[in-house]
Amino acid sequence: MSRIDPLWRRMGGPDAISWPAFWSALLVTIGGHFIAGSTMQGMIPERIALASLAVIAMFAWLLLARATFLHDTDATPRPWATLLAFVFAGVIRGIVMSGGLVALGVTSDPQWRLRISGGVVMMVPVFVICSLVVGSLREHQLRVRRLLASQRELMQAREHSEQIIAMATSSHGFGPGSSPRQTGLTPIGHLSR
Repeated sequence: MSRIDPLWRRMGGPDAISWPAFWSALLVTIGGHFIAGSTMQGMIPERIALASLAVIAMFAWLLLARATFLHDTDATPRPWATLLAFVFAGVIRGIVMSGGLVALGVTSDPQWRLRISGGVVMMVPVFVICSLVVGSLREHQLRVRRLLASQRELMQAREHSEQIIAMATSSHGFGPGSSPRQTGLTPIGHLSR
């Protein structure tokens, strides 16, 4: 199995659509809009609201995808379907941004191809990276919880064993300063002779 397989499966897993991805998409959308659209002037609050609306529309789609064809990714990761959902989310972002900028009167040219392809090129890597990071962090947390539970079980077993040994040594007369000969028991080293 290659190192790509676990990453590929993680991208199609239950952590692909998450709050960190939402906030990352919001920051990238707002930042990307103002960097790419630096020639557009004014209406800053409205443009921020439009970028937020585009991200909300993307996540409405992603939540619908999770509820329908990505519903059981805990049991069966679906990386291809997840990747397609990410691509379509980028398309939605581009459509909302293009139409919204025209509706606001910021521009008369919607630049559909540019904004739709830009939405896909910007959003797919953001979603993929977030799904991998969130999936890795959750997997790490699960491993830590399992290790801590194992450690507790081992500590309890050790304490239980120490109690049994203490009870056994006190009932057979072993104690500080006593030897196996005083108790009538044969030392282990002498059994093979």
